[in-house]
Amino acid sequence: MSPENETRFQNRFAVNKLRDILILIGAFDELMNVLSNEDLRELENNNIYFAGFYAPAGEFSFTPASLAQIRFIVLEIHTLRKFISSEVVAIILHEIGHALAGNRDENVADSYACSRGLKRYLLSGLRRGLELKLEGFSSSDVMQRVEYINLNYK
Repeated sequence: MSPENETRFQNRFAVNKLRDILILIGAFDELMNVLSNEDLRELENNNIYFAGFYAPAGEFSFTPASLAQIRFIVLEIHTLRKFISSEVVAIILHEIGHALAGNRDENVADSYACSRGLKRYLLSGLRRGLELKLEGFSSSDVMQRVEYINLNYK
């Protein structure tokens, strides 16, 4: 990513603490290298920002009276530290998939991460979340997603 695009990407972080933690665990540079210029444009055009939060990862949106709709991809900081950097990148790409698609379909969101070469880390992140019994990682849902990913992505 060019220095200009790096600055544009950094501007997507509503909370610098999240960016700093991603840098610390090695996920920030990896994420910048995975996202294309078109991906960055989509984040900007869809008014998508990232924020650290102390709750399970997710995406939410709101429309203030005087502003266009803003979407925040919210990542629970303590939980992120339980994953390796490439799994964190896969989780973030999954959440970008939700935000861009405007729905909660897990397969659509998973496809965003898989299509950017993170299938292996999405799968290992799902398994890690299940093993750690993290909120949002129910056994039946995770196993369905793992099966779908393995059937549909090389």
